[in-house]
Amino acid sequence: SKYSQGLKVHSTIAVTTEGIPLGLINQQVWARDILELGKASTRHQKPTNSKESNKWLLGLRATKELITSGQKVVTIADREADFYDLFAACSSLESAFLIRATQNRCLMDSDQHLKEALEEVQPQGELIVELKRNLNRKARRAKLTIRFTSLTIKAPQNRPWPKHLAAINLQVILAVEEDPPLSEEPISWLLLTNLPISNCSQVIRYVKWYSYRWLIERYHYTLKSGCGLEKLQLKTARRLEMAMAALLDCGLAFTLAYVSSSLLS
Repeated sequence: SKYSQGLKVHSTIAVTTEGIPLGLINQQVWARDILELGKASTRHQKPTNSKESNKWLLGLRATKELITSGQKVVTIADREADFYDLFAACSSLESAFLIRATQNRCLMDSDQHLKEALEEVQPQGELIVELKRNLNRKARRAKLTIRFTSLTIKAPQNRPWPKHLAAINLQVILAVEEDPPLSEEPISWLLLTNLPISNCSQVIRYVKWYSYRWLIERYHYTLKSGCGLEKLQLKTARRLEMAMAALLDCGLAFTLAYVSSSLLS
């Protein structure tokens, strides 16, 4: 909720290309400013470093500092991370990203928007993914139809110096479940990435990587339910940080999350 109070936690975890968790990279804890509650409509007017979305940039920089230069890292995130400054930061740091889109962005040299342009692309492949259960669905297998293309998105025009911002070339992937169970909402993932794409096999690999995003949800669920974090009713960010360190060092909590999810599936 836009009026929700309390302490917020943002975690960055490392996972292998096979979906095996390696551990916690970065964790940020903060309390929302009461005076800012309910002002989401004006939040876009602030610079990114003054908004909660800055957590993604801090997590990106922490990852770059921790992971050795010989390792390939891909930042995978949900729709909350669909903002220009993160794309630009990844480009400047020569870091890859795979982010689910929420904005129907304007395209360079075209009257079309992102979604309309991709819907004109013919299906190029299929993929079976294992969907873990969550609050909104049961665990199931889903058959996804894959479309992909390369598009260039415009830079934001609502900044003080928009002419100084460069357009960004992205690979865009649309993975849609064509025949979901009657009681379930179909899966539809519109993904943005700067990873190279030359064939459908690469795209299928990237969609599979995105499907691992459930691990962060399971990790936070384990902290809340398995470790009883919310029941502690801590009042300050510092106390919450200390509690999380004491609660199985967070790394063990993550291992428990992975093991329990594997057993449930």
